[in-house]
Amino acid sequence: MSILDPERAMAALEDGTVDEIKKFFPLTGRKHTLIAKKVYAGKDVDVDDIASQRKARMRGRTWSTGIYGDFDLIDNETGKIVSKASKLKLVSLPKLTRRYSFIVAGTEYQADNQWRLKAGAYTRRKANGELETQFNLAKGRGFKMSFDPEKRRFLLGYGSSHVQLLPVLQALGIADEAIEKSWGRPLYAENVGTKKKGNLVKMAKALDRRFTGKTDIEALPVIKEALAKTELSGETTKTTLGKPYTEVGGPVLLAASGKLLGVSRGTSKVDNRDALEFKELWSVQDHIPERIQNSSRRILYKMKNNLDRREEVRSIVTTDIFNVPVKAFFTSTSLSQ
Repeated sequence: MSILDPERAMAALEDGTVDEIKKFFPLTGRKHTLIAKKVYAGKDVDVDDIASQRKARMRGRTWSTGIYGDFDLIDNETGKIVSKASKLKLVSLPKLTRRYSFIVAGTEYQADNQWRLKAGAYTRRKANGELETQFNLAKGRGFKMSFDPEKRRFLLGYGSSHVQLLPVLQALGIADEAIEKSWGRPLYAENVGTKKKGNLVKMAKALDRRFTGKTDIEALPVIKEALAKTELSGETTKTTLGKPYTEVGGPVLLAASGKLLGVSRGTSKVDNRDALEFKELWSVQDHIPERIQNSSRRILYKMKNNLDRREEVRSIVTTDIFNVPVKAFFTSTSLSQ
């Protein structure tokens, strides 16, 4: 798809926005369930309608296409429909002009394209000599794996939390024989000797702030559930790790540790993250759905706060819920000017 064709780019933006909004439904509470029967773009606005564009600018309005939804609010106990709403406007989606601009609240903005690192696992040597693999995920929380050649240990880094790799590999079902074969007997033995309890608890808390368990047995299901929801690019991992891994698990972590060792020993090379083969071009049709996704906690909080207390769909799905992150992309980020 050409990002230089404003009509095709706008169609992709509408589709991406609709798909992202659909992910929030059905929304289930203790008393009610909110079902989106249909989410769709409204009547198209003529890209060559200069008069309406001028009116929007003069009157401080947004020149937009509406994204609408048809909803049913269901009583969980009886299964009956409590409230219905048809063609409920969810978003005033700014529309791309022939000038490759958007008119938002009377101001005309242009949105920049951006090169982004593809999802994958990329190995580098840091300035202090330590080796590190960055796990850039399409879904899930990204993290880093490090190897200190002097201390001869592997760590997984989630923000300020650092977890020993060996107990994670073992918990995820990687046999000790496979770890020893990949690392070599001396390094494996050293890591066994320095293994500590509580690593899985620390990792579970990094992956899920709600986790309050105190044992590794309690932590393991949380870790497995979180990792099962991750997503990597098989294309990039095949290049950097030799196999097309598509999610984070024991096999990809073992492969990444082997790559770090290879770089340390001079038998493997670091990855050039600036190479175009590891980049993808993001444009506004990617950025706006991402803004909605990144605002999911706020969106869900606002809808769930009213889901069981209100009896009308229009009182639960208010006009600002999805509009705020969309407008903020233009008014509050460096990607638009």
